[in-house]
Amino acid sequence: MKELTFYYDNLPEPNCMPNDMGVTFGNYGFVVTRATGKSNFERIEKEFKITFTNDRTKKYFYVVEPQGMYTEIIESLPTLINKDVLEDIKNDRAMLCISYIQEGDYHQEFYEDINKFCDDTSISINNIVFLTNNPKIEKTENIFNVNYYLNHMTVTYQNNPDRYNSIENLDDDIRPYYFLSFNRNPKLHRQVLGSLLLKNNLLDKGMMSMGYDVDGIHKFEHYVPTEYNRRTPIYSEQKIRELDLHRHMNEFKSMCPLLIEDDITEEEIKDDHTSGWINIKPKTYNKAYFSIVAGNSFDTQWIHPDEKFWKPLGQFHPFIWLGPTGGIQHLKDMGFKSFSPYIDESYDTEEDCEKRMLMVVDEIKRLCSMNKKEIHEWYYSMKDILIHNWKRIVENDINPFYDTYNKLFNLIK
Repeated sequence: MKELTFYYDNLPEPNCMPNDMGVTFGNYGFVVTRATGKSNFERIEKEFKITFTNDRTKKYFYVVEPQGMYTEIIESLPTLINKDVLEDIKNDRAMLCISYIQEGDYHQEFYEDINKFCDDTSISINNIVFLTNNPKIEKTENIFNVNYYLNHMTVTYQNNPDRYNSIENLDDDIRPYYFLSFNRNPKLHRQVLGSLLLKNNLLDKGMMSMGYDVDGIHKFEHYVPTEYNRRTPIYSEQKIRELDLHRHMNEFKSMCPLLIEDDITEEEIKDDHTSGWINIKPKTYNKAYFSIVAGNSFDTQWIHPDEKFWKPLGQFHPFIWLGPTGGIQHLKDMGFKSFSPYIDESYDTEEDCEKRMLMVVDEIKRLCSMNKKEIHEWYYSMKDILIHNWKRIVENDINPFYDTYNKLFNLIK
């Protein structure tokens, strides 16, 4: 069997925790258990011997799972990692595994920070492995992506049949709304979307949620670039004036929080991180013809295809992706079908974020301009695509961990 050993300082605590430096680390994100799917677990169990230990006798992986990725975390590692462990990594008796598969973003200075870490500790870059949920990352032997959320969403549906739709629900009833868009955290690109829908008199055409206070914090971003949007989604002052965007954003903000009927409560939209997994109700999807999925970021080189990205596929919902370029291409790369030509998906390759935002809104406007009979026929014209995607996410065993474990084994051996 292929042996993999993971060393932890204080099982079951995450490595580097607790600490007094204000940085947080998680635990066991990419460890395969029965919760990641019965067949996935059995396949791994058959081929791999996996050991969690605080014994450093055998060559091992020292796993850190940062809950955030920024310079301060990398800078903190030489202090937070046990000095004996640092010596092991330095002397080829261990490898440092930075697992970021529950997040997709990596900050702009990541490679510079890693190189500085190696210089400061005299650790070879070859003894560091970086895992991420970002499929656009430049992959090497030591850097690769793990489709964590695709597996997580598949298993969530398989273990909870009440949360995914059934083919019987593909009935022929006219639906009351055109679109559905879940937005818990009011990030800037989501505010811009809501404001442009308001400007174009489209908000009443669909169901849209939007938080206001999240985790008890006033979360409305100012109209400035952030780590999630290095340029604003509509960044030219000329375009802001032309669209009268500040006025519409202020009006949209005054309407929030926006809630969807029979969905989560105002309190849950503030501080319930699990709502995206638990409150999946087919009856809500059955009230609309398509989804607008607003990702965690909009103007970044990385993509974070989390549960929001995969959920509509188990609901027979085509969707428009409001996120970085390449999201729809990633969907196809993973064996799903996109929704072209029924949806104009040319926005997915448009690098200019201002143009991409307006292309998305124009496509929403086009779909919402159809009468109910037309949008109904439009929806059922892509029935084969919807069923293909539904079967792939509900019935298939998608196991991103098998390749991951093999790559780790090849590195450590």
